Amino acid sequence: MNPPVPVISKGRIRSDIIKIYHDTPANGAHFGRDRTINKIQQRYFWPG
Repeated sequence: MNPPVPVISKGRIRSDIIKIYHDTPANGAHFGRDRTINKIQQRYFWPG
């Protein structure tokens, strides 16, 4: 069973999540846009 995925509202926290995933090697930093987005989508959801 997968853990629930938190819904992230618009604002600063979205930018922070993207920055963390982009800049942190343990999260797949600098492996390209698609892989970074895929990693984020495994843990978070935001509409639009």
